Amino acid sequence: MYRRRSLPTAPGRGLNVYDESLERASFDSIATTGDGSVGTQVSKKLPQLEVRGDLITSGGLGLSLVQGVQVELAAVALSVKPGGRIGTATVGGRIAPSGTT
Repeated sequence: MYRRRSLPTAPGRGLNVYDESLERASFDSIATTGDGSVGTQVSKKLPQLEVRGDLITSGGLGLSLVQGVQVELAAVALSVKPGGRIGTATVGGRIAPSGTT
């Protein structure tokens, strides 16, 4: 289990499950800021995701590194990619993008 009280607002990704699987991720909140930012991105199995507060991001289109290649992405709060699966997701607050996309 990965548990962190809260994540500071930062460009990039708040949580990225792309290589190994994770049984449980638990956060007070996740907030990302910046063009191409992703609050939570899941590309593998994640049986349980818990965010007690908000899962939010702000920004618009921007370059982001995806498997070693710079691609243009819109800022999103939650992304589940092909091969990714979330068993149970609990969010106590908002799941929201804001800004221009």
